[in-house]
Amino acid sequence: MSSDSGSHSLRPIAVPFVAAAPAGARVRTRLRVSPQDAEVLRATGAHLGSLAGRDLAARCAEGRLDARGRAQSRAARKRALTAQSSSRWAGTITRTSEGAWQLADRNLRAEHASLRARARTITARLAVPAGHRQGRERGYVTAAERHAKTIRLKALQGRLARVEAQIAGGANQDHPASPARTKETRHPARPPAAPGTKTGRPPRITAGNQAGQHRPGPPTQPIPTIVSVLRNGHPYQPSSCRRSSSMPK
Repeated sequence: MSSDSGSHSLRPIAVPFVAAAPAGARVRTRLRVSPQDAEVLRATGAHLGSLAGRDLAARCAEGRLDARGRAQSRAARKRALTAQSSSRWAGTITRTSEGAWQLADRNLRAEHASLRARARTITARLAVPAGHRQGRERGYVTAAERHAKTIRLKALQGRLARVEAQIAGGANQDHPASPARTKETRHPARPPAAPGTKTGRPPRITAGNQAGQHRPGPPTQPIPTIVSVLRNGHPYQPSSCRRSSSMPK
């Protein structure tokens, strides 16, 4: 069969080749640090975590804000955090707090829409007698199921009322720093138990933990303050990041 002049030839197959191995350095997720480095990192994390918690509590107490209010609030909170850490850490903490509050607000509104839809569906089916059908709406099969759905509707209405109150107030009422639920109301203080009782028994000292308490260790160097570490960096280079003598400079 002869081919006409307008036919196209097939694409030629290229010569097979083997792809080169990926080049680059591998970064490990776990740092091999010295005990002093680990103590500094642990103290730094605890300090930044406390700052982040207080900033999130302050943002939740302010409630819903417009664009200008959010900018002013973040500027004021960032200025206060900069004095206790650094400008970069303060920006990261305030941005994370704002994102967490916005996510909580969206979740609250989604829960409000879900509760309204479920309550509306149950109310429509309760309007029809059990075992009957009116138009496109069908009632519950038995009277027992209808009674259970009535109780369910009351519970949903109670949750819906609480969610609407939170949306109207604008603040997260479930946050630990909110006046509605403080630490004293969630965990009331108990009177101290007398020594010798089950809850007031003194700690038991054994040979193992006593040896661990009096175990000598290497002399520790003074740890720098958290603010100086965050602003100026670590005063000494971590052991895991020291340049080896064999590595080219």
